Amino acid sequence: GVAVLTTSGSVRGWQKGDTTDVASDLEYDVISITNNEYGFGALKSDGSAVFWGTSSVSAIPGDTEKAKLTSGCSKIVGGFKSFAV
Repeated sequence: GVAVLTTSGSVRGWQKGDTTDVASDLEYDVISITNNEYGFGALKSDGSAVFWGTSSVSAIPGDTEKAKLTSGCSKIVGGFKSFAV
């Protein structure tokens, strides 16, 4: 899949990077995005993080197709099937 961070701070995704389920969380204030083999993570300027993709193999927090950490994040690093925050 593909996910793109726009100059306005929003994220757009296609194929397995599709952001439909998390679109409202990715409309503004995204400062960086990262990926692993099966999912994506977006860091927002307020210290929150949003994850989406295939949870069963991408280690999305909460083991769902989407997840959000509401505060305390400063960096997201994608591994093969994991994320470190």
